[in-house]
Amino acid sequence: IPCVSAVVALAVISVPFDGEIHPFVLDIISEILQQQEFDSSRLVREDVIAALSPLLEINYPSPEMCDFFSRHCRDSPRSQIVIEMFTPTVQRILKHNVNFSAYPRIKLLLQEYFLALNSQNDGLLVVEDFIKRLFKNVVKNLVEDTRCEVHRTVLGIREGKDGWFEMFCLDGIVCDDNGEMFSLMLSKLISCCCRQKDFLLSINKLLPSLMLLALHESESSLNTLCAMLDLDAVENHDNKLQLISTLESMPSGLKMYAKVCERQRALQALQQKDGPRDLTLPSCWTDNDFASLLSSGPFGNLESLSLAFTNVTSACAEHLIKLPALKYINLWSTRFGDAGLELISQHLNQLEVLNLSETSVTDKGLTYLAKMKMLRKLYLNSTNLSTLAIQALKV
Repeated sequence: IPCVSAVVALAVISVPFDGEIHPFVLDIISEILQQQEFDSSRLVREDVIAALSPLLEINYPSPEMCDFFSRHCRDSPRSQIVIEMFTPTVQRILKHNVNFSAYPRIKLLLQEYFLALNSQNDGLLVVEDFIKRLFKNVVKNLVEDTRCEVHRTVLGIREGKDGWFEMFCLDGIVCDDNGEMFSLMLSKLISCCCRQKDFLLSINKLLPSLMLLALHESESSLNTLCAMLDLDAVENHDNKLQLISTLESMPSGLKMYAKVCERQRALQALQQKDGPRDLTLPSCWTDNDFASLLSSGPFGNLESLSLAFTNVTSACAEHLIKLPALKYINLWSTRFGDAGLELISQHLNQLEVLNLSETSVTDKGLTYLAKMKMLRKLYLNSTNLSTLAIQALKV
């Protein structure tokens, strides 16, 4: 055992300088573990495993270590060291995409570990608790990732199939934290890429849970309920009344609802039937300039808008959707992209002509336009779109 401890200490000390454990150190440990003297005494094996634990924090166990650990799981499945020492290692293995066909001894170790867990008192509950905690850590890592394509993987992939988002909701099959993980996911999604009508409509089925969490001062749920009102994404009038009642029942919710009402009054003023029917903005204008213009008076009559050669980006879509009468939009040679297309496709149902020439739209962005049934003309000159994507849209 002192020999094992000394070799492990050498391995740990060498890591900061070299970034990885030297192969010869692992070879020495492998030779030691193959000695038969460790097979005779459970206490000796446990001491060896404890000595090896610092090594497991650095890298995966070697094949010989896997064999040694597997033997201990088989011979002493109820040993406390199985849970204390092996659990972090197994979690690290499962969190990464290990190719078990290339590392069959790691696969065997996992099998023996779960059999040992199942042999504990309330073994099935112990296994279920391990899986829940593991998946919770994996989901948390997904949610905290700043990339939309990563944190959106917590949503269901196919329609009608629940994703992690629904599973961690109150009364969900893996919710054991009173909605804490669900609130974390909701906060990320609603503050990043999912404050959109389609998403909010899709979670109307979770409205009872959202209102209950809001009553417990969940900021993400309060923000989501307000977003539903802002974007008219509540499916029926009764649900809308319940939602408003929930917000009005607490001081923080009442303040947020007051701001929603203020925004809706401003939107109603903007959409009054007045103002120009056609509008062309100067080439030097930005998203902020466009927003300022809309705050200056009613534009309910506006049907044709040219932003061609201006400095607007996809961010201007948040203001475009306030003009539901628009039938023609020219975005030629702007920085408008997929995110903007996704948003306007959910709101501008009267749009007939859209010019996206010399923009950065991609094949993915083009798929959003399929739901715009009134769209008759689409200009895509000098874009990087594939012929296949354009043909798919025609169909």
